[in-house]
Amino acid sequence: MAEISIIYQLDVPNKRIVNKFTSPSEIAKVYPNFKMLTIKPCIRGRRETAYGYNWVEGSHNMNFDQYFIDHRPDNLLVDVHPELVAQWNYEKNIGVDIGSIAYGSDTKVWWLCPLGHNSYDCSLNNRTAKSSPRGCPECGLDINRCHDKKEKEEYIKNRGNGVSTTLVGDETEDYVVNLLKSSGQFLDIIKTGHTGDNADVIITLNSYVKKSLPVKTLTPYNNYYACHAGLDYEADMLIAMVDKKREHFAVAFARNVLVDKLCLSFDSGRKTKYDSIMFRTAETFLQKLIELIPESTNYTGFNSSPTIIKENNSLLRFEKYCSDNKLEYKRNPTNGNAIDLYVNNVPIQAKSRSVFASSLTVTIGLTKGGGRINGKSVKMKYCAEKDLFDYLLAEVAGTKEDPTKYCGYFFFISKKDLIDLGYLKSATTEGQNGFTICTPDYPKDHWSKKYWLPLILSDQQKANLFTT
Repeated sequence: MAEISIIYQLDVPNKRIVNKFTSPSEIAKVYPNFKMLTIKPCIRGRRETAYGYNWVEGSHNMNFDQYFIDHRPDNLLVDVHPELVAQWNYEKNIGVDIGSIAYGSDTKVWWLCPLGHNSYDCSLNNRTAKSSPRGCPECGLDINRCHDKKEKEEYIKNRGNGVSTTLVGDETEDYVVNLLKSSGQFLDIIKTGHTGDNADVIITLNSYVKKSLPVKTLTPYNNYYACHAGLDYEADMLIAMVDKKREHFAVAFARNVLVDKLCLSFDSGRKTKYDSIMFRTAETFLQKLIELIPESTNYTGFNSSPTIIKENNSLLRFEKYCSDNKLEYKRNPTNGNAIDLYVNNVPIQAKSRSVFASSLTVTIGLTKGGGRINGKSVKMKYCAEKDLFDYLLAEVAGTKEDPTKYCGYFFFISKKDLIDLGYLKSATTEGQNGFTICTPDYPKDHWSKKYWLPLILSDQQKANLFTT
């Protein structure tokens, strides 16, 4: 190898000479792990790269202007996505050179929102992805909002930390029910209103056969719509899917969407395997439902977990109790809050428990799901100010030895009494996770005995039912 005069260390993206060395051993003093490179003369247009720089042999006072042009990388963020340069957060991206970083890098950097939202971090490859580039999270929420942001914030402020009572899922079911009724093709269409039931809508054909139809709300993302679809259903169960704006529709059998999360690209401009199940008008959606509903799974009754079935049966018994006592019963169609039903328009929370025959007492819980922390489910106490039921109803739905014992007898207590007894959390009480009641035939004295309802209410008892 000819005697080396100068070895240049070049930062090509930023068009600058970083350093000059007279030998590889001198380079090794700066970069101890530097290995001997085959350095080619600049005039031959060859170079080797190491440590993010170009290394070129040349003479003193060489002009690299043309070299920088010829050897500039073709994947630099500033060249490929110049529109993002103005969104670069220089204050937070200290030590990251925007001029030399590739747009496909997995390095996380900070970005400015052009609309003034808070700065956010996102890797370059996600920020510049072709199919679904990520941007400001707050802007993404704004795109998908159905309600004004200030209205939502005011609602959350007034609601506190209670459980959401959104009716989105129920509204979608109502939409599908009304759409099917408008066709005049079926004897009957009803919404089940059962928590956990596989069928949201039951359709009775002209042959009197009942068919099941789950209904899903399609949630919009950057360039697709998604919902949890077919894993929880029988293969022949037909599933109807609609977005909240009623502009995107899908109909499919569960066997054709065996994924945890179904993603549908309505406007991708390319062919997808789900094209045949997607529709852009209510008319075509309805026609496909009419065509396929007869092939869906037959409805054979309430179908869910043993616990949910038990709770539903308890409510059915209480509905009969109300009918026998000429009380107006109404099931709450929304599952996301503490109100399970209404009696004479009074909101009520309902509980169902079993006992061992030897104990004759049972604990009624006063907690609800509070989400997840570090992957673990947590419980939170019911709160008088946030959970808007006025009374609590409970049934001891059998014992382990006799599943029918005590069924049809109901414990009924007001929210005020729960607060006064120190069980329900409120502004003045810390509350408990639950409380113990006795069975209707408990042989000893117990504080809860007076709250058991008789099988038939007298006129005076009905008049006093909702007095505290």
